Amino acid sequence: MRTSTGSTDSASSTSTWRRNHDEFQDGELVEVVNDFYEDQPPRNLKHHCGIVVPRTTETTVWVHPPDQGVAVALHGLDPMVLPTAALRRLSPRKQPLALGVDVREKDGALLLTLLHGRGLPKELARYALRFLYVQRVHMSEVSVRAASSNRGDFPLSELLSPRDDTWWISTFKEQFEHEWVELATSSDGLPRRVAGVKMKIPPLPYGPLSARNFDVCCCGVDGKLHYGILRAETLDRAELQEFALPGSGVDAVTVRIRVFAMAAPRQHSCGIFQLALF
Repeated sequence: MRTSTGSTDSASSTSTWRRNHDEFQDGELVEVVNDFYEDQPPRNLKHHCGIVVPRTTETTVWVHPPDQGVAVALHGLDPMVLPTAALRRLSPRKQPLALGVDVREKDGALLLTLLHGRGLPKELARYALRFLYVQRVHMSEVSVRAASSNRGDFPLSELLSPRDDTWWISTFKEQFEHEWVELATSSDGLPRRVAGVKMKIPPLPYGPLSARNFDVCCCGVDGKLHYGILRAETLDRAELQEFALPGSGVDAVTVRIRVFAMAAPRQHSCGIFQLALF
C-alpha cells in the first residue's frame, strides 16, 4: 500500500540515495527489477524503466522506513519512491557501438593490450577489435517485418509512428491465444544491440484491446528464435512505456513482441499504437 512521507526533514528531501556504496544521481535511467504493483488497479512495474528525480515531501513512498529509497518517474508518471534494491542502473545510450554480448567489458581492453604486446601496431589492433563490437539499434533502421495477423486499418509501418490516430489491431479470434509483431533491427540484415522495447497503447476506457501482458523474443544471426527473454505488463497510461531487456540487452536481427492478454477481459483482438526499440 502506498503512503505519503509526511516528513520535511533534510534526509527525505535529498536527491541522492546510497545503495551498497553506490549512488543514484538525478537524471539516471533505471529499471525496476522486482515485483512492485501500482494501486487501483494493480499493475506490475517489473522491467519498467524510469528516471531518477529529486524527491519531495509529496512523493509517493513504497518503502519502509521511508527515507531508504529512490524517487523514480516512470513514463511521465508522478514520482514514487522505490526500494534501492529493486532498481538496476541502465547504461547510457550515447555510444553507437557496444561490445558483443559474448564479450565482457573488461575483455576489450585486455585484448587490445595482448594484441599490441604481440607486436601488432596499436591502430591495427584497434581495427581488429572493431569486429567484436556491434552497432546499437537506431530507429531510423528499424522496420516492421511481419505480424501474425492484421485487421488492415493501417499499414504495419504505422506501428513505428508516434501518431495516436493510427494503430495495429489483430484479426478477430474466437479463442484468443496470442498475437505478435516482428521488427527488423537493421537495414543491412546484421544484428544490432537492443537494450529494450517501447510500447504505446490507448488507456481505458478507450483501449479495451490494448496489449497488457506480453513477452519479447529475438532472433540472432543463427536464425533461431529465442522465446520469452522478457515478460512484462503495460500500465494503463497513454505515454510511451519503456521496458529493459536483461543484462546489457541482446544482439538481434529481429525482435518479436507477443501479446497474451488485453486491457479488458474477454477480448478477441489486441491492439498497439506504437512500438520502438532502444
